[in-house]
Amino acid sequence: MTLKFKFFIIAVSALFCLNTSNVLSMACDCGEHECDHERKTFVSTLPSSGKWKDKVTPKSLWKCQDVEDLGSANLLCQMCEREHIRYAHTMQHDNHENLTVGCICAGHMEGDLKSAKGRESYLHSRHQRRAKWLGSEWETSRNGNLYKKTRKNSHDEASHHIVMIKSKYNQHSAIIDSVRLERWFQTMAEAQYASFDYLWPAKKTF
Repeated sequence: MTLKFKFFIIAVSALFCLNTSNVLSMACDCGEHECDHERKTFVSTLPSSGKWKDKVTPKSLWKCQDVEDLGSANLLCQMCEREHIRYAHTMQHDNHENLTVGCICAGHMEGDLKSAKGRESYLHSRHQRRAKWLGSEWETSRNGNLYKKTRKNSHDEASHHIVMIKSKYNQHSAIIDSVRLERWFQTMAEAQYASFDYLWPAKKTF
């Protein structure tokens, strides 16, 4: 085997290992399309896109007006115009119209990636708690109504009392801290989820 051929084999092996490492680093094992690891990897490896490349859109001094869980990652980030987002940060600037963007873009626009991640973490936690809402700690009163007493936690410093009610037309609603929801629902589950959304809305304003 010639010396040149040995160097060729070494170079090819090194290139294969590098490509394999890059592919693995971009893999996401969390089961969520829009996880933080995946976004950071793509943002760090791909060139700037969308409004990050123009000379008109401000790139700093933005403030977050609100953040909302859209329920699925089907909205295109209005800043990078590349990532589809579920948790939408509405950003406000004195010299530009509002933009709805994803977590990483929001963090760079306001110069505070930690705050942007904190807002998204709150909504992700809310989503997990909502998914468990129907099956956790519901009891039945003497009158046959389901009810729940929540505890103070990191998301809410107050406790709450929720009672599910049923109308004479077999529709369902809830009384939360002595206040009845304005709407009636066809199923008990819909009313229970509505009680959660009343206490912890999917949209948080700052």
